[in-house]
Amino acid sequence: MMHDDMELVRNYAAHRSERAFEMLVARHLNLVYSAALRQVGNVHLAEEVTQAVFIILGRKAGSLNSKTILPGWLYRTTRFTAANVLRTEANRHRREQEAFMQTTLEAAPTDGAWQDLSPLLDAAMARLSQNDRDALVLRYFQKMSLQELGAALGVEERAAQKRVARGLERLRAFFAKRGVVLSTVAIVGAVSASSVAAAPAGFAAKVAAAALANGAAAGSSTLTLVKGALKLMAWTKAKVAIVAGVSVLLAAGATTVAVRKIIGATPSSIYEEIWRRPDSRSMADLENAPPALLIRPTHYPNGGSGIWTTGGKGVFVNASMSDLVTWSQNISAARIAFGAGVPREGYDYLNTLPSGQSQALWEKLKEQFGLAMRREVRVTNVLVLRVTDSARLAAHLSKGERPEDSGMGDGKTESHILKNQKIAATARLMETFFELPVVDQTGSPGNYNFIFKWNEARKMGQERMNTIRQVLRTELEEAGLELAPSQEPTELLVVEREQVKE
Repeated sequence: MMHDDMELVRNYAAHRSERAFEMLVARHLNLVYSAALRQVGNVHLAEEVTQAVFIILGRKAGSLNSKTILPGWLYRTTRFTAANVLRTEANRHRREQEAFMQTTLEAAPTDGAWQDLSPLLDAAMARLSQNDRDALVLRYFQKMSLQELGAALGVEERAAQKRVARGLERLRAFFAKRGVVLSTVAIVGAVSASSVAAAPAGFAAKVAAAALANGAAAGSSTLTLVKGALKLMAWTKAKVAIVAGVSVLLAAGATTVAVRKIIGATPSSIYEEIWRRPDSRSMADLENAPPALLIRPTHYPNGGSGIWTTGGKGVFVNASMSDLVTWSQNISAARIAFGAGVPREGYDYLNTLPSGQSQALWEKLKEQFGLAMRREVRVTNVLVLRVTDSARLAAHLSKGERPEDSGMGDGKTESHILKNQKIAATARLMETFFELPVVDQTGSPGNYNFIFKWNEARKMGQERMNTIRQVLRTELEEAGLELAPSQEPTELLVVEREQVKE
């Protein structure tokens, strides 16, 4: 069937065969329409998304590889197109999604498993690798046998079965983390029975006509979707553009904000001496200083360094607001989105509280700057961490060493050591240096040892960051891992300013 798909695509691309394209629409309309309807939660928008997807297919038919798994490509293109809708209609979508799902659940004779997982299905599928996603789309959305699946993917039946099993296990884990606990058998039953529903009668002819006319018969809103989706698709293929000139622990800002101390009357001369030399020479002073939590506009604009004790006390000169929020929430800056009006100036930070430093820091940020936070899923640029060579990765398995996650440097050589750590620790480290969310798709449950080291003076700018990133990519490659650009729905911490305390 898949060979037939691409024969039809090539026929259309070469000869503009309307019959070939109409057959493609008839074959895959229900798949695209059902996925669009789940994601946008509105019949009218789902029809627009479906039209846009097939218009895109018509435009890109000549560039598709002969080995393309067309149902998987269409499913992924539907996600991009739906995401483009949701970015501009987020509030309306939430209301209509709730109404649609409620109506669907009341009217459709689906089982309980489908009711639970259907709102999460497409987000879960988006987290899979392309190979696993294609396998599940063909096996359960298109209802192929394992023999047909292996032929379509160009692999042995056993290998196809492994892809399916791996994809199902990752779906199960995704659902479980969100409170939907189902066996893989229940997931298979629900997805096979309910994931693809019939599109409206007569819709196929309308979609084919719009695509064959290259969108001329479609409305302006549909063409806007096409344009936006094509940009997102191109974005994922391009190399990730990293903003240069930003150091790992330093970000510059512009707004000046008056600050005040939460903890008053303290021996300020002790704190000033620690701020003046935020390095190992001040470690004893930091350990023994009276309890205080202080943030002020920096007195050292050329600074950008700090130290922490093993008990969590810390000092940093010329920290950004991004740094402060990162430390308060134990989250990488790549997963923080700031709203308008949040101050971004450099600050001198000192925390000598004996315990609960992170929680106390966030309380101070709320009081001193009027900040509030919420979590929101947004479609955003990410890097996906994948296994390329299992044997190389296995060589880094921990042998039970004492756990360690630390960085060090002497101004010339810098390094970061990970011992007896999950792959998630490596993903977090990559987020720090690449300044993008990193999605762990290795599926590896083991603990590993990595040492990342580079010879580079502590200097600002693009040259330093490019050096570090190249070293990290090279060492990941040698360890059987890779970072691949992608575009995924990702949960971000949105930090906004509500009011400023006088």
